[in-house]
Amino acid sequence: MKRSIPLWNGILCALAVQALAVPWAAAQAPDKIKPVSAACLECHETWSAGRLELFTKSAHGRKSCLDCHTGMAEYPHTTAAASAYGACAKCHEDAAKGFLASAHKAAAGRGVKAFQHECKACHGEPHLIVKRLLVKEPMDTCSHCHGSKAMSTRLGLPTAVWKTYESSVHGQKRLLGSKRSPSCVDCHGAHRVTPPDSPGSELGLASRAQVCAKCHKGATPMFALTFSHDSVDAKNSPVAHSVSWVYSFLIVFTLLFFGTMIAMELVSLALRRLLGKPIPHPHIDPEERFSRMQRLQHIVVIVTFVVLVMTGLPLLTGNLDSETKLVGMFGGVERAALVHRAAGTLMILATLWHLFWLWGVRLRDELPTEMLPRPGDFFEFRDQLRTYLLVRDEYPKRAGKYGWIEKVEYWAFAWGLGVMGLTGLLLWFPVAASAWLPKGGLFVVQLVHGFEAILATASVFLWHFYQVHLKPGFFPMNWTWLTGREK
Repeated sequence: MKRSIPLWNGILCALAVQALAVPWAAAQAPDKIKPVSAACLECHETWSAGRLELFTKSAHGRKSCLDCHTGMAEYPHTTAAASAYGACAKCHEDAAKGFLASAHKAAAGRGVKAFQHECKACHGEPHLIVKRLLVKEPMDTCSHCHGSKAMSTRLGLPTAVWKTYESSVHGQKRLLGSKRSPSCVDCHGAHRVTPPDSPGSELGLASRAQVCAKCHKGATPMFALTFSHDSVDAKNSPVAHSVSWVYSFLIVFTLLFFGTMIAMELVSLALRRLLGKPIPHPHIDPEERFSRMQRLQHIVVIVTFVVLVMTGLPLLTGNLDSETKLVGMFGGVERAALVHRAAGTLMILATLWHLFWLWGVRLRDELPTEMLPRPGDFFEFRDQLRTYLLVRDEYPKRAGKYGWIEKVEYWAFAWGLGVMGLTGLLLWFPVAASAWLPKGGLFVVQLVHGFEAILATASVFLWHFYQVHLKPGFFPMNWTWLTGREK
């Protein structure tokens, strides 16, 4: 049985709607809501004053209730209210048409409850929506579905979509606070979101370059193939998969080797103290080891290397608060990128400076050959292990002016600098580089640059710092880099 409504109450509500004014509600927010909305609030008292305040600050805060809830003017209400989609379509016609043709609308037909709420699925509560495309960041909205492996599996979507975006340059820069780096909607669109292989899709092979050209002027179809949401595996990206595997092995092997050597030395020193055996000390070379020119080159390399690490590595772990604060020291991720390129340029110039210096001393027949590998380096390494195993009571002398450790570091740095310099320049000018790189080549270049950066950083801060400064006998510092002599 329907609940009866007193006649006088119905008359008052009808008069309130017709007159478009209710004193009580108008007193709550006289300048913020329309009188007709105030009339609605006479009955719809579930709207607290706090929620009303949020509504007045929203994108729809200047609208009347009847602008969206059409068919509700009469009281008692005789017609059903318009659907949420129908209400939005009145003002957002193009967006509504785009949604009807989208994969999201199709998902609603396949039983995805979120999109059965249509606009609300992405934009959130209509009464509270702010003047932005989406409620929060587009990435946060899209990740609710595309970051869910269960949802992706259920709908037959690639499960690596969100992971590949987060690990990309675009995603990492976005996580670090960049507003210029593209989010999901910048490439896929906001409403007419369709799979790339569907007819007329903006990300189809025929038109994908035009989407990239919004940010990368002159983007070509080959450049547009650089980024995809395919997982990096042997099937989808065999070359990238091989590069990832090789570098992962190199990083693990290098860290294990360096870590084992350091641990063996520290354990052997502790055992010698415990057993009362002689404590070996590194041999100190009384001769000059670095000329003034070499020291200047070394200082430039130190400064540029540290800056490159601070501005580059955050892109590999951009979702950490510490990394966001780190790039914030440089004024944000965009300025950090400029500083990174400037530091990289200086390091390349320092390398050319070193090569020209070597060419000059060669012309004077003074070319140093002490850095070339020799058979004695192997015996030095062998005797060093024997010292760690307590077989010898002293460290071996260097096979020449420079020992095996310094030679390994020098040639590893030369290799790393060549790889980092070349890949860095290719990434600096990606459109030009894609003109002669094969399909997916630019993505491989990005992988190599990132992995080499990790390898170089780990080697310098773990191995080089220990052998040069923290090693017993040199601690707290080997003064060669400042004075040219070890003591």
